[in-house]
Amino acid sequence: MRKEFDAAWTDADTERAESLYKEMRAEIRKIDKAHNAALWQEVRETFDYLVFTAAPSAVGITSTGAEGPNQLPAVLKAYRVYEDWMSAGAKPERMPSFDTVEGAG
Repeated sequence: MRKEFDAAWTDADTERAESLYKEMRAEIRKIDKAHNAALWQEVRETFDYLVFTAAPSAVGITSTGAEGPNQLPAVLKAYRVYEDWMSAGAKPERMPSFDTVEGAG
């Protein structure tokens, strides 16, 4: 059966198969792109909430292991301000300026 198939298969069949394969891959890419767009839309809607983030440049220890400057107490103060704001309903017009939290700027 395999020999019969190979004998019947032509260069035109190969070209057609390659063409169909390319079309299929293009369609799969379109489906994948649409799927990703729908997925990220769902993520944006499902996970639409505020998250406290901080990026202190000094955390009390240097790269050599010695004690150094520490911004973590200021980050904790800023987090507590954020937590209070969230508990009060997180109204945008009442959002605190975290740059003004003592030691956070």
